[in-house]
Amino acid sequence: MEQIVRVVLLILVGGVLAFGQAAPTQNAAPPRDSLTLQREAVRIQAAAAAAIGGAPAQAPLPPADTFFTVPWPEPLPPPDVDCDPMPAAELSALVRAASEREHVKADLIQAVIQQESGSKPCAVSPKGAMGLMQLMPDVAERMRVKDPFDPKESVDGGVKLLKQLLDKYKGDVSLALGAYNAGEQKVDQTGTVPDIPETKNYVKSIMRQISTPAAVGDGQATH
Repeated sequence: MEQIVRVVLLILVGGVLAFGQAAPTQNAAPPRDSLTLQREAVRIQAAAAAAIGGAPAQAPLPPADTFFTVPWPEPLPPPDVDCDPMPAAELSALVRAASEREHVKADLIQAVIQQESGSKPCAVSPKGAMGLMQLMPDVAERMRVKDPFDPKESVDGGVKLLKQLLDKYKGDVSLALGAYNAGEQKVDQTGTVPDIPETKNYVKSIMRQISTPAAVGDGQATH
């Protein structure tokens, strides 16, 4: 019974953080931006999910800088927080820097961002993928991304993953994209883009947007 009460309280607190603030008072703190609210709401929902899955009822909430390591027993619904797409100039600067560092073509990076999140840094998928490049919690941790809602961290982590996949599949952009969307294991099983409608549409959409369908870098050029 205590566990159920705790979970209900966690969800209620998350709702307050995500959807509203208390009535203003004379000493009230200034309102926080939507990304800050989203981070807090996702962290609290993750803790609630862990409690439902059997975590001890008295376990404290994880600190904000480590909540991505909380095990999520099943996909969480995205918090109802929206934000505007990043200004094109700011996003292009992040993309260009990551492109030059990882040797991945800028138009490919830009197309992945548009397909994944519509260039919205606060995007969260029903499966729990987060940020501009829609990194799952385990992938974000593997790419050393502490805050996937931070545009620079998301782009850097996502492009690093793209580079690894392009190298693994010897510059085959379609296979790399298929693995980015559906996971490497599904691509490795058949050696082709997984026969999943969502993944096939994902790959086709991005391939239509990029200037070259496939290119293997020589160490100087980009993928």
